[in-house]
Amino acid sequence: MENTSNYGLKRWDGGDRILHTEFNDNWDKIDTALKSNADGATEALAALKNCGNCGIYYETYTGNGKLTMTRTFPGKPLIIFISPEDGGDHAQRFIRGCSTAMCLCGSDQFSPKLTWTGNTVTWKASAQPSEVANYNGTHYHLVALLDISAK
Repeated sequence: MENTSNYGLKRWDGGDRILHTEFNDNWDKIDTALKSNADGATEALAALKNCGNCGIYYETYTGNGKLTMTRTFPGKPLIIFISPEDGGDHAQRFIRGCSTAMCLCGSDQFSPKLTWTGNTVTWKASAQPSEVANYNGTHYHLVALLDISAK
């Protein structure tokens, strides 16, 4: 008779005498291993739930030329990045708690005014749509890091 390499289960050859105690021993080992795996999976799932509160949100939009933009997110936005699709000027960075944004521009320095309310952010330009990443007809990419525990 041989034993399996992982759990030491009984493995009979053709001429071996089979005893019910050997079967019971095998089933006890299998039962213990399955229970251990199930407990490990439960513990891993519980630990995963406590691995942070950050989610990533992504969208694209086409600018409409207005001087005010508002977005509502599926979680509380902590930081927002906006960039024109062509990679040109007038990319924006908004950080929660700040009342103005930072334009990540090559030549101009704009600071749109920000209002943070729960999952919603509004940003307003003082003079032109480029201040709020909203040129008419321009395609933009928006990425936000969200605090998903604060819905």
